[in-house]
Amino acid sequence: MKQLSDIDAFFLHGETPKQPMNLSGVGIYDPATRGKTRITFADVLRYGAERSRRSPLFRRRLVKTPWLNDHPYWAEDSDFDIRNHVFHLTLDKPGTREKLDDAVAHIHSRVVDREGPLWEWWFIDGLDGMAEIPKGSFALLFKLHHAAFDGVAAWEVINVSHDLGPGHHDDVMAKTKAPTASSSAPSRLGLALNAYKRALRAPFSLAKIAWDSMPIARKLITNKLNEFPLHAKRAPKTPFNAPLGTRRNHRKVNARMADVKAIRQLVPGATVNDVVLAIIGGALRQYLNAKGGLPDKSLNVGMPVSIRAKGDAGDAGNQAMLAIVQLGTDIADPIERLRSIHHWTTTKKDYVNAIPSSVMMDMFEHVPGIVMRAAVKAFTGLKAARVIRLPYNLVVTNVPASRVPIYFAGARMIEYDACGPLWDGVGLIHVTTSYLDVLHFSFNADADLLPDPDQYADLLRASLEEMSQLASSLSDVPRSNANTGGAKALSSPKAIAGKKATAGKKTIARKKAAVGAKAGVSKN
Repeated sequence: MKQLSDIDAFFLHGETPKQPMNLSGVGIYDPATRGKTRITFADVLRYGAERSRRSPLFRRRLVKTPWLNDHPYWAEDSDFDIRNHVFHLTLDKPGTREKLDDAVAHIHSRVVDREGPLWEWWFIDGLDGMAEIPKGSFALLFKLHHAAFDGVAAWEVINVSHDLGPGHHDDVMAKTKAPTASSSAPSRLGLALNAYKRALRAPFSLAKIAWDSMPIARKLITNKLNEFPLHAKRAPKTPFNAPLGTRRNHRKVNARMADVKAIRQLVPGATVNDVVLAIIGGALRQYLNAKGGLPDKSLNVGMPVSIRAKGDAGDAGNQAMLAIVQLGTDIADPIERLRSIHHWTTTKKDYVNAIPSSVMMDMFEHVPGIVMRAAVKAFTGLKAARVIRLPYNLVVTNVPASRVPIYFAGARMIEYDACGPLWDGVGLIHVTTSYLDVLHFSFNADADLLPDPDQYADLLRASLEEMSQLASSLSDVPRSNANTGGAKALSSPKAIAGKKATAGKKTIARKKAAVGAKAGVSKN
């Protein structure tokens, strides 16, 4: 058996009915590629039973240690039954996009049953009220517990459930073999002894980590990375930084990847992730301003950064750390906001790259299970979010999907988006996914803390269109004049702050000059 890592156990212990630790992916499929116009729940159930044999991850369950004195283990579920994991929902007529989003939010907000493997599939039909998709299309929601998967590993499991062509699934299933059974579970006494051995080794392991980290510290000082704090400044207070309720909402906005890459050219060296953050920063600036609660200081965003080694994508569990950067909500000018974000993310990336991923993982692997469980339960159970403000206001994570079409039971996936977990005190998360040539801006939020998701989705579209118009209007300007003063890298956050005074005037001037094509935005 394999024991949960400290990071995996963190998501397990942190779960409450108001704080489910789920990752969900939602695909919409056109069954016309099957040669049939409809797919039934019986088809999905049969396909799921066969496809679940392709990986042992579908059949593993938790085994708790005696007295809960250490992290649980994974073991094969000898009583696995696909009917306990695959469910059916038909939307009320007419099956609109809003009804699908609300159904996704509701399913995502419910905890997964821990008595068996920690995943669910939901077959959702009745989507014919959505004029923008082919008749007979259906949705599939893949729901996984965060203790078992991070975003990268979750996509790999979803990938196992799909094929690269409409006619491949029959051949693949015919050759599928049953997963290899895991080793038998040790006795309760054996589990208890393992827990005490791990606790006794922890001080020596921590001392070794400290010794091994000394050369890394010297490297950070040599590269002057010690001037950059591990975290951004204290996060300001916003309406969605409060204890969570039980209700959630979910929406998404689509953009052509070509438009996003064009926006990237506004700031030399900027990445797609930088553009995503700048668009979200612009939308949040307008949203909070409309509510009369825009802080003078920038909001901070927590970004999970994968520290997986190449080739480990299929390995389950969590291998990521949280980087915290400023979102630039205090900067009116979109280009200056993008430049500020690029500075923060580049510096943070230099810091992360300077520390080997093995050292980062080791730092999390020596907290006694009983201590972690008590600490996490205390934070959530005592509603500490009322008095303790976390160092970030929201979470933004990017999960690349597939650049080529993929198929479920022969039906072609035509779009994809995802949901992530919320934490007490952080009631908003964005999950961006790229499928084919489209970037999907998805968000889910606590319905009491962000009660108007359609308004916020409209502001995301407006922020995207504003930046697309800027990119279009400046694309015809000679490169030497396109970003006057923009080619130079900012040396510090102070340099960025010095530009804020004239940011509003620059924005007005650029808007008057902007003449480009409209952004490739869909209300899907």
